[in-house]
Amino acid sequence: DYTSNRLTLTYRYQKAKLNLNIGSGVQSGELISNNKTKALYLNQHYTNIYPTANLTYRFSKTANLRFNYSGRTGQPTVDQLQPVIDNSDPANIAVGNPLLKQSFTNNFRLMYGFFDRANSKNIFATINANFINNNIVNATITNLATGIDTIRPVNMNGAYNISAFFNYGFPLKHPK
Repeated sequence: DYTSNRLTLTYRYQKAKLNLNIGSGVQSGELISNNKTKALYLNQHYTNIYPTANLTYRFSKTANLRFNYSGRTGQPTVDQLQPVIDNSDPANIAVGNPLLKQSFTNNFRLMYGFFDRANSKNIFATINANFINNNIVNATITNLATGIDTIRPVNMNGAYNISAFFNYGFPLKHPK
């Protein structure tokens, strides 16, 4: 069972060219798992913070710059936490890790948009970045004597993803 409650507070500032939202949420959650077959009981309590920031600046009616930030947590699943051995595939034995921490992801996005209606031209560019602390990944340990892999979830720092996109649109002239 997983139960949670969240409280969120946001501040908004708006002017003709500038729109700004800054806020954060606090969530309290509790995960309870009672595996009666294996006599394993887990009770984990999480306090999560969900920060957000959004900024839009309008250079003109047809051009703007936007920045978005959000942070979020990711809790380990019951399967990842319970130290129960899964040997349904004898060559790949899986076991949970009750010491897993929750992950935290920082998401950043910067976008620029421009549209020239008179000439039907547009520019759209975006850069996205995600940085994850305590990312939950599977570690594989191979027993060289038996050839059996043991797979166990662990926390890893340093995970990130960065991407960019650029689009320039223009009309095609009709051939004569």
